[in-house]
Order: sequence, then structure tokens, then C-alpha cells
Amino acid sequence: MERAARASEVRGKKEGHLVLFDINDLTQTEPSHKATRCPTNGVALHCTAEVRADLQRCLPDLSQPIHIASEGAFSMHQLALHILSLTGPAHLYATTWAINEEVVSTLVRVKQNGLLLSATFLFDWRVRKYKPSAYALATQHFSTQVVSLHAKVCVIENERHSIAIVGSANWTRNSKIEAFCISTSPELATFWKSFINERVHRSGIKTD
Repeated sequence: MERAARASEVRGKKEGHLVLFDINDLTQTEPSHKATRCPTNGVALHCTAEVRADLQRCLPDLSQPIHIASEGAFSMHQLALHILSLTGPAHLYATTWAINEEVVSTLVRVKQNGLLLSATFLFDWRVRKYKPSAYALATQHFSTQVVSLHAKVCVIENERHSIAIVGSANWTRNSKIEAFCISTSPELATFWKSFINERVHRSGIKTD
């Protein structure tokens, strides 16, 4: 069964105007389990070639803030891994209402390959209850905490980059319309990083 994947983006211009344009439609099959390879450190991104193409069209670089509307083209974890391939080795801080074991396993491999330096997660309490294997694996390799939340935020940070993503997508694969607002503002990245770390420390859990 085929589905169309359209991604639109809004870029800010120096004149202060916003320009809206559509990325060409991509026809892709249901997501396969075959992983393509990230050019950095050979890390498996767990997404099809069509998804990689869509990500590269939407976010070819990190030169400016961007808003993306994705009609099932990719999820938060695929976007985050794509950004890691652009930034190089970095720390990750994230909140999510849902995550699965496949995604956590991918993040573990990314960390083992050196592209992910550390990860700190705030999960909704449902993750511990309904995805116990994913939760157990995440707590084994990353700093985690369970709270009541519905926010989907991701910060990717190293010495050269401070990227903040605020959107609607969880760290799971799905075919729904999702929104992503990607900021290159160090101030915004610091805000969300501090927000996540403060809630981790409240229960005595130290970040990596």
C-alpha cells in the first residue's frame, strides 16, 4: 500500500518575511525494517531511503531555524538522528510520551559508535507501564526519569551546535501528520536542556 509523503517548510529570511513552499511529493511504501546507513560512523538510522531523502530535502543543513510539517514522512527519532549526522558527536536531551524498544536499541548503537555522547530522557509514566522492555533498556544506558508529560522536545548540543526541536511526534514510527519546529538558538536550547535536567535532578538522578 502506497502513501504520499509531503513535507512543507517555512524559512525565515533576512528581510523579515516568511516564504512557504512545498517539498515535492515522495511516494513511498510502508516503512521497511531494512536500515540505511548514516555517512557518519556507519550508524544505522532505521529508515528507508525515501525517508532519508525527505529529511535531506527538508533539512539539508543547520544554517537557520525551520518549521516542518511532515505527513508521515518521518518521526522524532529519525529527525534527531539526521541532525546528529549533521552536528557530529553531541549530547541529547529529550522528552516523549512514547518510545519503543527498536528506537532505544538504535540509540544504544549510536552511542556505542560515538555519535551520541550521552542521552537524558523524561518519559511519561506510561512508558514504564506499557513499554517495560524499552524503559528497562533506556535506564540501563541513559539517564531517565518518569513524570506525567505530553511534551515532545529534543535538544542536541555540542561545542559548535545548540539545536532545539519542539514538535508533536513521539519517538516511535507512525504515519500521522506531525509538526517540527527546529531552532538554532543557544538560548532556547539552554532553556529546554535546563528544564529537562532540573526534573531529572529532582528525584536524585544524575545525568551522564
